[in-house]
Amino acid sequence: MKRNPFKKYFAFVKGGILQAFSYKFSIFGWIIGDFIQIIILCFLWIAIYQYSPTTEINGFTMPMMLTYLVSARIVSQLVFSGDSFWQIGEDIRYGYIANNLIRPIDYRKRLMTMDIGNFFGIMIIAFIPIYIVSITVLHFAIGAMFPTWYNIIFFFISSLASLLIISSFNFMIGQLAFFTGALFGIGMIKNELLMFLSGGYLPIAFFPEKLQAILNILPFTSVLQTPNFILMGNYGITETIIRILIQFGWALVFSVLASLTFKGTIKHVTSVGG
Repeated sequence: MKRNPFKKYFAFVKGGILQAFSYKFSIFGWIIGDFIQIIILCFLWIAIYQYSPTTEINGFTMPMMLTYLVSARIVSQLVFSGDSFWQIGEDIRYGYIANNLIRPIDYRKRLMTMDIGNFFGIMIIAFIPIYIVSITVLHFAIGAMFPTWYNIIFFFISSLASLLIISSFNFMIGQLAFFTGALFGIGMIKNELLMFLSGGYLPIAFFPEKLQAILNILPFTSVLQTPNFILMGNYGITETIIRILIQFGWALVFSVLASLTFKGTIKHVTSVGG
């Protein structure tokens, strides 16, 4: 009887879930910080619409914009929940990387399955309760629509695809630690660029047309704006399926690139400590 080659990685999925629960207060701290930023952004856009000569700006009414901003921040906590970027940095900094590479477990798969575990952990302890409260408040305050049951299903599939893209992207950028020895500054820059280019701070429709054309070719809009628009019901079923397939296509491309770059960077392994 053949053994399931992926069975040994299920423990890392479970470990990722438990890790999310063990750091739940830290997660709530980040959420409170985002909540303060959301309030500031909402007041800013309320003022912008009050003094706007039209009720729509780039196709967004005020309720749509406020719903987008709140939803994008909550969704970002889910799709950016992976920890592989910081994990690879710690493994290199403290000299654990050499021991991890000689174990009979694929290092890349281990980090990705832990990211998937974190994803489900964050979904349970943060995303679901916070989103339910937020959309309920927005519904009674500004008439925001509740998502349909099929959009919720499509959203979770889309957000998982986003996580896979980000996990591979983080793994590639995290490999810079082989050369720099640390990732804190790189991580701050990476996170802000991802939030900006994926539509976390502003819908892509507000960007200059040339920049929109470039971003629509790149995978960044697939990461956050796609699952957010699916949850908001901005896409029809056919377009939703097409965009999810594009997401999984990018996930495959980034996974291959992450594996190829790792084969080159492990040649620079130097273990200090451990």
